[in-house]
Amino acid sequence: MNRNLLRLGVCAGVTLFALQALAAGPGFLERLGKLLGLDKRAMGSLSRPRSCERPAGAYLMRLDCATGTESVLWHCEGCRSPLQAGDAGIVVIREDGLWLVEAPEKARRLVEGSGFSALLGLTPGSARHLVVVRERTDGGVPLIGLADLGSGGFSEAATQPTTQEEVNALRTLQPATVKGTQELSTIEPARQLCGPRQLRVTEPGAPKRKLCEFQPVADGGTWDRFDPAWSGDKVIYVAGPLSGSRQ
Repeated sequence: MNRNLLRLGVCAGVTLFALQALAAGPGFLERLGKLLGLDKRAMGSLSRPRSCERPAGAYLMRLDCATGTESVLWHCEGCRSPLQAGDAGIVVIREDGLWLVEAPEKARRLVEGSGFSALLGLTPGSARHLVVVRERTDGGVPLIGLADLGSGGFSEAATQPTTQEEVNALRTLQPATVKGTQELSTIEPARQLCGPRQLRVTEPGAPKRKLCEFQPVADGGTWDRFDPAWSGDKVIYVAGPLSGSRQ
């Protein structure tokens, strides 16, 4: 009897948590969408569950689906979350800050600092800023910041998560994964949830249909590929040799 009551209590708690998430999530995502210049539908396309912690990779890569050619843009030695920052170049996160890759093997540090965890996109308008998520050193609610692509300045955005539900919603965002009818994702082995992943480009609603086949560079089938994002009509992502199982 006590066990049944406990189960009912757990179910009630889960239901309450879900209802709170529904109440808090949409309002926060709507405000974040305005910051990014995206409507509700576009913001919905950015929400993807993350099954495991994203590692840092050794190389920033680019894939040309038209030719099936994969190339190395930068030997970054520990980067992740690449994002095309307009004509300025590609921004990636490293442990020591945000780096701007202006051309193959030509990169400079844009913002110095640690704790950056995700790049969400660019603000609309002429004075564009990069919208960045930064974890706090005390482990509290993460900060949404604005990085100036010109000066490298960093400031706090007006839109911030205030509840755990909003933090959870923020951490499910994977920017630039959908373009028109082509969707980027990664394939993970069913029995090895956080093991080696292969990049794929598919049509939404037809996940088994690959739209992009390519020959890996110096791979041998032992590389991870993750954090894919669109860069014009090409795909950018991070890759590197496998280093064991992920947590």
